[in-house]
Amino acid sequence: QSAARESESEDGRIALDAAALIRLLPHRHPMLLLDRVQELSAMRARGYKNISANEPWWSSVHHALPNTLVIEAMAQLGGLLVVAPADYRRKMAYLAGIGTARFKACGSG
Repeated sequence: QSAARESESEDGRIALDAAALIRLLPHRHPMLLLDRVQELSAMRARGYKNISANEPWWSSVHHALPNTLVIEAMAQLGGLLVVAPADYRRKMAYLAGIGTARFKACGSG
């Protein structure tokens, strides 16, 4: 297994690979909806999920991540804003609710 990689830039931004995400988040495949985090700071997070046709939720009709899973991926990334600092590593973050969410159609690719 590869070692978890966390890197920190001079301005305090953190980058996480898949092994580091598994260490920080309670989610596992197929519900771990982040593959890597490119940027994690006090006010911003940028993460990525690579999507393939082998995903259990993939549809030959709709070539996109279902909207509910987009929200779950955003919740996982947002949860890292809370649990990534060392002071909070043993805490659990919960998404309490979403009042309104709108999605624009986009193509695969």
